[in-house]
Amino acid sequence: MKIIKSDEVTVRAELYGNDGQGYINELIINKNIKLWDIESKGNVITFNIHVSDYRTAAETARDLGGKIKAIKKRGAYFALRNYRNRYGILFGALAFAFIIITLSNYILDIRVSGNQEVSDNQIVEHLNTIGISTWIHTGDINKTLAEASLLRAFDRLAWTSVELQGSRLYIKISEKEATNASNFSTEIPCNIVANRTGRIVETEVYRGKLTRPLGSGVAKGEMIVSGTIDDGAGNILFQHADAKIIAECEEFVTFFVPYFSIEKKKTGRVTQKDYIEFLGGSFPLFLNGKVPENSTYHEQMRHPSFLGLKLPLRIKSAVYTEYEEIEVIRLTEDVLSELTKQIDNYEKNFYGDTEIVKWYTEYLPDEDGVHAEVSIVYRTNIAEKSEIYAR
Repeated sequence: MKIIKSDEVTVRAELYGNDGQGYINELIINKNIKLWDIESKGNVITFNIHVSDYRTAAETARDLGGKIKAIKKRGAYFALRNYRNRYGILFGALAFAFIIITLSNYILDIRVSGNQEVSDNQIVEHLNTIGISTWIHTGDINKTLAEASLLRAFDRLAWTSVELQGSRLYIKISEKEATNASNFSTEIPCNIVANRTGRIVETEVYRGKLTRPLGSGVAKGEMIVSGTIDDGAGNILFQHADAKIIAECEEFVTFFVPYFSIEKKKTGRVTQKDYIEFLGGSFPLFLNGKVPENSTYHEQMRHPSFLGLKLPLRIKSAVYTEYEEIEVIRLTEDVLSELTKQIDNYEKNFYGDTEIVKWYTEYLPDEDGVHAEVSIVYRTNIAEKSEIYAR
């Protein structure tokens, strides 16, 4: 806090009296009072004086039969006196200081850095499950437990650090180097194994020794190309095997559509209930707390701002979408149409870029509906690199 010095506060004064010059001499010479910007006009002398000397100057003027009058006041002291009875300003300043001090004890923002495959949302959502989120007290955060929990939850993480700076929580992470086929280090000895069961129809071995002949069947996990070789001199060498192994594989999938079912149909009625989340608490902005019985629920979160600045609170909207349960009765052609749609979607999602050799669908109706048994024969590269752990 800055102390207001009295000599920084000045008064512009006027002296009325017959012996103005004698008065000025008395103040300057005998009283050792500093005066400046002295002006004389008739019987009136105007000058500047420090407020600390004003009382002495007034008493001296009376002793000499004169009188002085303050005509202008300068300095923070007089400016602050104008607000001495305005208690609202004081209350507002105290309230503002209280809010700032209080908010400094709560998490207002979470920042994630160093991640590539694991998204910010995944990190923040996991922290929420262990009780770490915005608007919780900084004293409730166990950084060691948070770091350990993140490492357990995400296999891709190699290292993590949770740091608290003011009201902001920093999550710094480092991810493990990927080891899939596209970036598997060529310095690491490995075999080629089958990533699924099938019959080998085509092989291209770039490095290593083929252990399964063309046309043979292979089970998932079995070795196809070996990275272990004998140099002929009794020495076993290990190398990084590499190959493309095309196999015919088969999959069986079953679909079912019933003739009769109970389904949910949206009514178009939506109920929204808003809450203010502030300082770890949730405060409703509604009076009627009744929730629709048959409804689905989801939340929307928004951060209000003012003049481009994010306010230290959140608005949570609980949205209830009402539905009604209806009985659906399908004809046989409707059931077959729905089955065809499901099978087409399955093919697009799982076999869009795959060479299909044979696709056979058999429809089996019963009293409840129609089953569709699908047999799919397809060709794909089943080569997968598996590291050799040599001693």
